[in-house]
Amino acid sequence: MILVLASAHCASAPLQRTHCGWLRSPFDPLRSARRALVPASEPPLQTFAELAREVAEHDRANTGRGDWGAAACATLAERLEYVGRQGPRATAADALVAAAVVHERCNRPRDIPRVLELADRLQPPSCSVRVAIGHMYERAGYPELAHRVYATGACADAMLPYGRLSRSLATRLQPVHAAQMRGRALGAYRMVLRERVTDPRALAGLAQVYLDEARATSSQLALTSAESASANAVIYAAALPVDSPAAREEHAHIAHARAEVLVALGRIAPAIDHYRRAVEFAPDADEPRMNLASLLISTRDFAGAAAQLAIVVERHPTYDALLAQGVALARLGRSDDAQRAYERARDLEPSRPDAFFNLGCLYWSWGAGWSDRPRAIQYLEQFVQLANASGNPARYSPELQLATRRVSTIERRSAVETAAAMNAVNTP
Repeated sequence: MILVLASAHCASAPLQRTHCGWLRSPFDPLRSARRALVPASEPPLQTFAELAREVAEHDRANTGRGDWGAAACATLAERLEYVGRQGPRATAADALVAAAVVHERCNRPRDIPRVLELADRLQPPSCSVRVAIGHMYERAGYPELAHRVYATGACADAMLPYGRLSRSLATRLQPVHAAQMRGRALGAYRMVLRERVTDPRALAGLAQVYLDEARATSSQLALTSAESASANAVIYAAALPVDSPAAREEHAHIAHARAEVLVALGRIAPAIDHYRRAVEFAPDADEPRMNLASLLISTRDFAGAAAQLAIVVERHPTYDALLAQGVALARLGRSDDAQRAYERARDLEPSRPDAFFNLGCLYWSWGAGWSDRPRAIQYLEQFVQLANASGNPARYSPELQLATRRVSTIERRSAVETAAAMNAVNTP
């Protein structure tokens, strides 16, 4: 009878399996009542719900970013992993995914793949766990792995990120393979809409894929479909909550998709309004802010564009952001600031020709007379060399023509001045 009770006790307490050997001993059966079964080094086994609330509180207090504090970062992930290993199987995968979230927030990227691999081994994980694992793979920099995880989700919640990531991956592929990937994205969004006809996130994603199709094939039907889907997405987005960082990101995505379609239709003023809305919902996202600045430059609101680009450049001084900032500053007459922005862009990516062209034009327009023209010609000649070596010189055709004309102008002027000087010397 003692043996039967000991076996049952062992099966019901996962933490005690390593001690099952001595429970079978016929001596001292009361030892099974001792309190030393849980090793002192192990944390107490909490429920996943308790830890999940703690994770949510830290995330909410820091608006989804890091800086959780040393105490939370030191213990919370380990406690979650312990629940994932030793707790109920029903919540094991959720606990491990939450541990990966903590590792991410606490700036421990090397621990994320290990924890996600453990979660992925638990079969069959729920759809929500699949989505969480996919999101973590994306944030850890493994989009292809995330894509495969979403594909096996086979539920509407997994199909939304699957469609979005399929569209993103399509932009990196050759035309034939890109069309196949866009087809997967369309299929994913349509699957969601079969279950939830008014889902604004799926409608916005569908609009973006249709817009990509219109750009690739010049299809007016695809552009019309994009316009209809994006307009409906904005209408139905009014029912979405705005009570968390993730919800605000969804609203920003919907507004951004609508703005992109409006730009393709040539409706610039409402597109600017929707880009502003996207920036309000996701102030930390660079893409809508960059697109807004580009439209503001095209409508000659250079001050507004410079203000938006200053925010982007302060956080992420990329080549494109610095180049656009230089354009806005040059149009405002702030030539010295524009020069610094162009030079920072040139130093970041010296093989790209655009910054050299802009620097050449800036020096060409500076000063009285021809004092800055030699420096301008130096930059323009570098631009011509890099543009011709870029693999797609046709993209720079207007700029190449202008640069060639200006170089020729300087050469002709130099020849005239040289001849005049020689005549002056030879004249008695």
